Amino acid sequence: MEKDNMEILVTLVTEPDKPRSVKFTDLKSLQDRICGMLFLWNCNSYYVDCVKKIFIINGGRKLKMGGLQGDCRVMYRRRNQMDMSFASEKPSEKRVIWIIGLDEIGASNRMFLKISEDGKSWKWETVL
Repeated sequence: MEKDNMEILVTLVTEPDKPRSVKFTDLKSLQDRICGMLFLWNCNSYYVDCVKKIFIINGGRKLKMGGLQGDCRVMYRRRNQMDMSFASEKPSEKRVIWIIGLDEIGASNRMFLKISEDGKSWKWETVL
């Protein structure tokens, strides 16, 4: 069995002072009640705050999300990506890319943070 190096801690609107550990598959049912979410990979951390509309990466500077004026909710998505090489006989390699972000409720404004499978690299996206 492969070890899961990711941990997700969420705080809910109803209990903002009681963070709880959840599985990625449980996020869908909690999505509209989450006010904060912390993704941990190995020694890397990615924090999303729905109320203040900020990302904090590895405990560093707070990155304010511009253009998000109304109430927001956490957006998350797990996307599989396949690398193919026609110049090699090696089999293709599958990787998982984690995407988290904020979605302005009732509007089309979104911001996403795309994170590699091991959590070591990341980049901003405005569209998927």
